[in-house]
Amino acid sequence: MHMERLIVQICNAIESWSAQVLGKALTVRLSDKAMLAAPDYVRGGAEQAKEALAARMEDCTLLGARLMDRVEIENGWLLFTLHRDAFDAYAQRLEANFAPGDTTLDRRMSMLLRHKDAPLPDCPAILHAVLIASAASERGRWTQEDVRTVLTMTHALSGMERVQAEQNAARAAKIILFERSTMQ
Repeated sequence: MHMERLIVQICNAIESWSAQVLGKALTVRLSDKAMLAAPDYVRGGAEQAKEALAARMEDCTLLGARLMDRVEIENGWLLFTLHRDAFDAYAQRLEANFAPGDTTLDRRMSMLLRHKDAPLPDCPAILHAVLIASAASERGRWTQEDVRTVLTMTHALSGMERVQAEQNAARAAKIILFERSTMQ
């Protein structure tokens, strides 16, 4: 079974949704300010675009699951925060029979994959790390920063919050390992 990488499916879904709502497909990319961002309205109209998109967030889905959690603007950029349901839907469609590599990152994700299958935790850092991993796998090259982002995805959490997030990150690990194993 061949599935397009998560980042590709998400960007395609947002482009299709924005074309329906705004009459033009947005140019979506990874962002440091949010999960994804689009610069299309930097020269004006961002507030109106945000309002139109925010009013139709329920129409933005991936694999039948809610994709959009929040739309914001900053300096004319549309900023998108994604909902974990779409990540869960993607993970549930992946094959389980893939061989992880033998890097530190692969071993760490394999450890997380041993936890029970459960919906992803409500942790933006984990979702962001999955997006970074998917983008790295899509381009066929992982930078040290990509690896660090994934390895430290729960480090901002403390105590039991961190433990619980890691115990519920099996689907995140599955996506990361699957996409790494199919990297060209």
